[in-house]
Order: sequence, then structure tokens, then C-alpha cells
Amino acid sequence: MNIIVVEDNSRARHALSACISLHAGIQITAEASNGLEAISKIKNRPPDIVIMDMQMPVMDGLETTKIIKKRWPKVKVIVLTMYQN
Repeated sequence: MNIIVVEDNSRARHALSACISLHAGIQITAEASNGLEAISKIKNRPPDIVIMDMQMPVMDGLETTKIIKKRWPKVKVIVLTMYQN
């Protein structure tokens, strides 16, 4: 299973990728810090799953998810986001 992690916080992105990659049969094929970067990386190699943050600069997770589902309908998107109070 190939996964792309999209998260603007570099520490959170790297930690999530490291944690996920510990599982057998799962490979992190790319990381992106915003939606536009994610779309560019998906063009080169569509993953099975995208783990997507919602609040990011350049292009947010909602807009990115809409584009992914339109262009690559078989790609699954999991939203993982955090809000500070």
C-alpha cells in the first residue's frame, strides 16, 4: 500500500510518516507540505491513500481533496487535522 502524507507542519509530517512506515506492507511514497505540492507528486505516482491535513498554506486540504477525487477517483483520502483552542 502506497501512502502520501500531506501536512504543513514538518515535524508532524515526518513523525506521522515514520509511525506509518513501521507497518509491514505500507510505504510512504511521498510527503508534501501543501495541496499544490501534493497534486504535483500524485501526478507522478498516484498512491492508494492520501493522509491529508485540512489547514495548509497555498492550497488547503478541502480543495486538494476535491481535485484528487476528480482526477484520481480510486485514491482514498483520509483527513487528519488538529485545531488549537
